[in-house]
This record gives sequence, C-alpha cells and structure tokens, in this order.
Amino acid sequence: MMKLMRFRNILAAYINNHSRKGGLWSPFLILLMLVIQPAVAVDAFQVGQDYRVTSQPLSEAVLKSPVKVRQWFWYGCASCASFDEQYSQLKAPDVDWQRIPAQLRLNWYFHAKAFYVTSKLEGAEALDDALFDMLASEPGAISDQKSLIQWLVAQGIDAEAAEREVTSPIVNQQLNADERLQESIELRGVPTLVIDDYYIVDASMVRSLEQYMAVTEFLLVRARQARAEHGFEFIEDEAVELTVMTE
Repeated sequence: MMKLMRFRNILAAYINNHSRKGGLWSPFLILLMLVIQPAVAVDAFQVGQDYRVTSQPLSEAVLKSPVKVRQWFWYGCASCASFDEQYSQLKAPDVDWQRIPAQLRLNWYFHAKAFYVTSKLEGAEALDDALFDMLASEPGAISDQKSLIQWLVAQGIDAEAAEREVTSPIVNQQLNADERLQESIELRGVPTLVIDDYYIVDASMVRSLEQYMAVTEFLLVRARQARAEHGFEFIEDEAVELTVMTE
C-alpha cells in the first residue's frame, strides 16, 4: 500500500510539472491516478485478514447517528494502557466513544466491577490509572468482592460507600449486559475496538500498534462514508445537547 501511495505521489508531481508545459502524457497520467486512488482505498485492509465483522448486518439505524466505537479492555493488559494513550487521536465530535471492561476470565469480573464503581467516584481518572498500574503487574490483587472493597478503602473511599457501590444492583445489571454483548460479538481478547456494532479491530489480527491504528482509521473513514451515502449529517450542537441530557 505504501509503495502505491508513493507511486501516486510521484505521478502527481509529474502531472503538475508537465501540465504547465503542455505535456502530451498528462491526460493518460491523470486517468491512471484515478484508477490507482480507489485501489489504495479499497485494498488497504481486508476483512478476515486485518479486521473482522459480526454475524449481524450493519444496522440502518446506526448509520443515522454518530459513529459508534466501543473500546474493550482489561486493566491487567499492559498493551491496553499503551493503546489507550493513542486513542485520543481517533476521538472526534462525530464519534460516540465508550470504554467497556471485558470479562473473559473469572477474576476479570471484579476488575470490570472496579471500573464501573470507580467511574462514579470523585477522582475517577486517578483511580482508573491506579487500577491499570496495579493490575498490570498484579492481576490477582483484586480477585473477589472483599479485595475490591479493601482496595477502595485503601484509596480513601469510605467503607460503607465502597460496599454500597460494589454491591449495587445497577452495576451488576451493567456487567450482565456487557457479558451478553461480548458473547454476541465473540470477543476474543483485548484490546479490541468495535465500530458501529459491526466492524471489529482485533489485536490478534494485527502486527503492531501502528497497524492497529491504521486499520481503525480506515474503518472510521468507511463508517463516515456510509453515513454520507445515507444522508446523515452530523450536527455537533445536537450531540453536545444529547450528551448533557444523558449524563
């Protein structure tokens, strides 16, 4: 792909140079450019090789709303923290980005619960960083409800408040919903991004962080193009209003 892009750039320079001189080959080269450009866009990444799709077709309703991205992660995944630092360049006003903690193993359930509990507390971002730092090196540090409450208390959270949040039926319902969702998309591991409940960027299918990001950018472009074809126009003020109303 990179070779094709470099070749296209060389052709562009040649066209610019010869069009001013009335070069006879300019029309041919322009036609060649038009052929090469879509080839680069279409063949950049392939489904089944660089990313996969869910068994359900892309929903028409999804194409009438902002691009939906769901970021699956686990605190014990060291690479998830590295990827997390790069995601900021992908986030945009027309992207509805949400983090979801995976529950692929038994103790991940309590790590996922820690995510939802701490997200509602003061200093949530610092607590989130602390969970990454601890569980990446000691994944067994939180293995049940008791150890989660003890960790929260050690972070300065009132013991009664910690127990109340950890045993919250709302948190448990959210975890159950997440588990059903991860089964429906056949989540294999983390980090994984799911775009529009259809495209899946699976870390096991790429060779590097750079490729992971490139595949994601490719699919975000495809998602935006699909919306344009369906007549969806993103209005930032409406999105901001919706965010405020749902908080």
